[in-house]
Amino acid sequence: MTTVDWSSTEKISLGKKLRVLDGLEEYLWLVENTRPRPAMMFAEVEGPTTVEVWQDALRKVQQRYPLFSARIRKNAGERPYFEALPNVPLSLRVLPLEGTDLDAQIAEEAATSFGKGEDLLVRVTLLHSKARCAILLVTHHAAYDGRTNVHVMKDLIAAASGEALGDTLPFLPEIGELFGLGEPELYTELAPVKTSDAPFHLPKPKIQRRILRTENLKGLRACARSEGTTVQGALLAAFFLADRRSLEQWRNAPVSCVSDQQLRRSRSENQFWTSQA
Repeated sequence: MTTVDWSSTEKISLGKKLRVLDGLEEYLWLVENTRPRPAMMFAEVEGPTTVEVWQDALRKVQQRYPLFSARIRKNAGERPYFEALPNVPLSLRVLPLEGTDLDAQIAEEAATSFGKGEDLLVRVTLLHSKARCAILLVTHHAAYDGRTNVHVMKDLIAAASGEALGDTLPFLPEIGELFGLGEPELYTELAPVKTSDAPFHLPKPKIQRRILRTENLKGLRACARSEGTTVQGALLAAFFLADRRSLEQWRNAPVSCVSDQQLRRSRSENQFWTSQA
C-alpha cells in the first residue's frame, strides 16, 4: 500500500501515483462516463458574504482534503489510480442567486459527467447575493461520498466564517481495505473491448427541493432513532410506502433498496473521521 505524506502539498509532484482504485471505486469510475452519479451537497447560507471570502475558503478546504488535488489516470492493462495534481487550484463557479433556478442548477450538475476523471474531481458553484447565498458541492463518487461531503461543506462554511480548519487530513484508504481485502490484484486477463464514439445521454433528472420546518425535522430525526434507523432510511421508507399506493407492480411484488449506510458507518470509524473530532 502506497503511503503519501500530505502535510504539505508542495511535497507531492505532478504525476505522483497515490493509490489504485479498488473494485467499487473502479466501477464508479467506469459508469461515470455513461451514467453520471456524482456525490452532491447543497447548502443555503444566510448573511452577507463576498465572493472573495468563498474563494479563499475553497482554497483552504482544498489544502485540507487530499483528493481535492488529484485526478484519475489509467494505463493500458493496469488498474486506474489516483494521481496528484498539487498545484492546480479549484475554480469557483459564481452565479447570481436572484433569478437563478436552483433546482435546474442541481439537475444540471447531477447530469454532468466527470468523464474519465482526467481533471480535478470536484466542482463547486456559488450562487451569490449580498444578503444570502447557496453552495453546490459536486464530487466524483469514486473519490468521495455524501457523508464525506457533509464534512467538506461544514469546513467550507467554517472557513468562510473565519474559523481555522486544522491540519491536512490523512489520505482516505479504499473501501476494500476496511474489510481487510488489501490492494486489488493486477488484471490477469484482458477481455476484448469494442470502442465507440457514439454519444450516450440519459434524460436530465428532475429536481424538486423540499424544505422541512425545524420542528418537523426534529420529529423526523426522533422517530428515525426510535425505530433504529436513519433520517435517510425513514425518507426511503416513506418513498416506498407512497409509491406502493400508486404503483400496482410495487404492491404485488417485493421491492428492495440497497443502501450503503452500514458501509458509510464503517468509513466513519476510520481515522479520516476521528481526526476531525
